[in-house]
Amino acid sequence: MYQITDRAKEIDLAAGGTRDDYEPFADPRAATKQAIDFFQLASAKVTPADLYVERWLAAST
Repeated sequence: MYQITDRAKEIDLAAGGTRDDYEPFADPRAATKQAIDFFQLASAKVTPADLYVERWLAAST
């Protein structure tokens, strides 16, 4: 789990976040979307389909 968190922090930094405001367990809203998506997928909190269901529903008629 530490490796997942470290990688999510790296993604957050690359997307413009800072290490000080990223804590995926306490407040995921402080992280960038890319870091949150990675963390949720890597920790099995969501499946890849969960990330795109809203976009799919919006595009369908």
